[in-house]
Amino acid sequence: MSRRGAFIVFEGCDGSGKTTNITRLVAELGARGYGVTPTREPGGTAIGEKIRSVLLDRKNLRMSMRCEALLYAASRAQLVEETIAPAIERGDVVICERYYYSSLAYQAWAGGLDPEFVRRLNEWATKDISPDLVILLDVDPKQSLGRKEGGFDRIEGRTLDYHKTVRDAYLGLAAAEPRRYRIIEGAEPIDIVWSHVWRYVQELLVGARGQG
Repeated sequence: MSRRGAFIVFEGCDGSGKTTNITRLVAELGARGYGVTPTREPGGTAIGEKIRSVLLDRKNLRMSMRCEALLYAASRAQLVEETIAPAIERGDVVICERYYYSSLAYQAWAGGLDPEFVRRLNEWATKDISPDLVILLDVDPKQSLGRKEGGFDRIEGRTLDYHKTVRDAYLGLAAAEPRRYRIIEGAEPIDIVWSHVWRYVQELLVGARGQG
């Protein structure tokens, strides 16, 4: 039976559990016969991974916020063109770790750039392709950053106040789009968090199947 493609995005502060839950979701959907395309940003393509290395390199501390926003948008544009749009077209469930909401939170709200400009830039870069579901894993930044092993990258190494503003931004974005966002308390035990993730994804896919 053919299935309509779906686009799911995981957002949240660094260390909130996005990668852990995406890995589990990819395995679960694959076991149930879904075509799944997992990806991440910045990165996800050969070009995007090169941009990622520049963005996260702690040697690039002099990078301006404008430059940062443009590089994220550039990586995102390539990811949509090369991976996300074709996967949705062929009916896959696309699962992306971060999307343009990250730019609104990190470069606009916390970084001081004009949110409307950042939004327009990213709508253009992504061809107005928006996710069907955004799962926001909400964790206090002090706790989430404490989960990180090894050194911090250029973004993670910013002040705690910066990351608190990022969290506030995400909650504001979720409040503005309640039909698209689902907020999960990321500090809960792993299996509890996963149970919420799986419930929301099932709700989306049942609805998508009904429309197919």
